[in-house]
Amino acid sequence: MTSERPSALPGRRERLLEQQAALAALTRMDVRQGESLTQRLQFITQTAALTMRVARVSLWRYTETRAALQCLDLYERSLNRHSDGAELEARRYPAYFQALGMSEAIVTDNAYADPRTQEFSDTYLTQHDITAMVDIPIHLHGRVDGVLRLEQVGPPSQWTPEDRLFGIALANLIALTLERHERRRAEEALRESEQRLATLVAYAPDAILVFDADADRYIQVNKQAASLFGHDCDSLLQIDPTRLSPERQPDGRLSSEARRQFLDLALKGGTPVFEWVHQNAAGELIPCEIRLVRLPHASRRLVRGSLAGTRLPSRISSGPRPNDAVHDN
Repeated sequence: MTSERPSALPGRRERLLEQQAALAALTRMDVRQGESLTQRLQFITQTAALTMRVARVSLWRYTETRAALQCLDLYERSLNRHSDGAELEARRYPAYFQALGMSEAIVTDNAYADPRTQEFSDTYLTQHDITAMVDIPIHLHGRVDGVLRLEQVGPPSQWTPEDRLFGIALANLIALTLERHERRRAEEALRESEQRLATLVAYAPDAILVFDADADRYIQVNKQAASLFGHDCDSLLQIDPTRLSPERQPDGRLSSEARRQFLDLALKGGTPVFEWVHQNAAGELIPCEIRLVRLPHASRRLVRGSLAGTRLPSRISSGPRPNDAVHDN
């Protein structure tokens, strides 16, 4: 089989201009609408193969246990075909996996002779008639997360310094693409979580207030809470939470200090249940039973308060105690 890479390569300047144009096209990829991660990765591997005139370009990521690399996409130029799913196990290719974690790039003009890749000789290389490889580690979250692989078939030919630098630039672009995809997924999950929380708050039978401990304000309230305090929902969100309680509780404690103690207990994972006296817009005192629980959130310290009003005289607790941490969510 003859090499798919022409022996008469264009001048280095022309090759460099081609690679720069390809990188420019790939960096514009992120603004294209409606493309999945798979489509983006396929565009990168195909552009790389056509630009570098190599037979095969593939993208691999570590499995969850890091025991193998799994192919996310392989583009074969002669067949104009994408495929995925192949695996390379670390136990079968220990020298390669070790080199991958220690190298900026594995560049081999003769993959059968290079000690970093010769483990592939009897399997991978022979099966696909591969003679030369460039493998660029992909770094994500501070460690090697995968590899971009460029492969020649047929008679070996030498990689140029420009090939190596272009491969590194592609690997960096792939890392950025994966990072953006993960961030978008996290943002979508957060939006969905907040929408579910808003629905649960709005339709809960009890008065519900969600407190942001870092912003020191309520970020969600329902109509039951607004009615209890004599406000509408929007105005209740604007009120300083300390204004919703008298200066002192009936047992003489400062409301501000007792409130902080109960919030701290909830933020540490407790679920305090206690009696409290609030104050509505008309200045009337409202005895309540309150349940606090910390809500899961990636970046904010949120506490949900459930309030049940009562008309009976209330025994005001003197502060958080071990038996206050009742797990009643």
